Amino acid sequence: SNSKTFERSQHTVHFSVAPPAPLLQVLCLSSRCLFALFCPLITRSSVQANSSIVGCESHVRMSLQDRGRDGEDAASSFDDIMKTAMEMKTAQLKELRQRFNSFPTFVKATVAHKGEVVKLRRSDLETRLNKSEEWRLQGNAQYKEGNMDEAARQYEYALSIFRYCVQDGDLVRYFEADASESAHDFDKDLSCAERQRIKEVVFPCYLNIAACLLSAGEWKDTVFAASQAIALDDGAAKAYYRRGLA
Repeated sequence: SNSKTFERSQHTVHFSVAPPAPLLQVLCLSSRCLFALFCPLITRSSVQANSSIVGCESHVRMSLQDRGRDGEDAASSFDDIMKTAMEMKTAQLKELRQRFNSFPTFVKATVAHKGEVVKLRRSDLETRLNKSEEWRLQGNAQYKEGNMDEAARQYEYALSIFRYCVQDGDLVRYFEADASESAHDFDKDLSCAERQRIKEVVFPCYLNIAACLLSAGEWKDTVFAASQAIALDDGAAKAYYRRGLA
């Protein structure tokens, strides 16, 4: 039989073109295999991936239709598989976007962070802890002066070393350095004691951000920040109080 190869990024997919009847039998009986093959490609997040997949899918459909009636039936089955996979991708993207949109402004803003903040996220733990504490103390100084906006900004920087969003293709993903399953290799080997140290830095940032947002009348964002503080310390009276006021 002849062999055709379709390439997409680093993935190369091989299809063997057999006579019409065997082709129909193979494709119809292997629809789940086709779905398993294309679904991971379709659910990748980049726009470039989407364009490549659509092109590959078009080539496969045309190749099947060229095989006559049997090929047309197989192409129809293939269309159903592709439609289902695309619907799954659309639902996944919608869910991820809704989650990002539910975040408060101080979390969304971390996507746009550049320079020192971004570099610090990949620094060693001691460097990150020290810089986070430095920014938090600067926030405290601004808070005492009544400069709530600047105080909130400093707390945001201090927090965003450990909890932040990053652009990933057409998606935005949220990372937590102190989570039990970190998305970054350099955080996966942190001990329980080290994760506890991170939480001790992150907790007052959330608590202080809640105070700034409360004074600004940002009720929804106050609730989010206070709730995050409570998740880290369920005995935090100030966090409950600020959430209650919001």
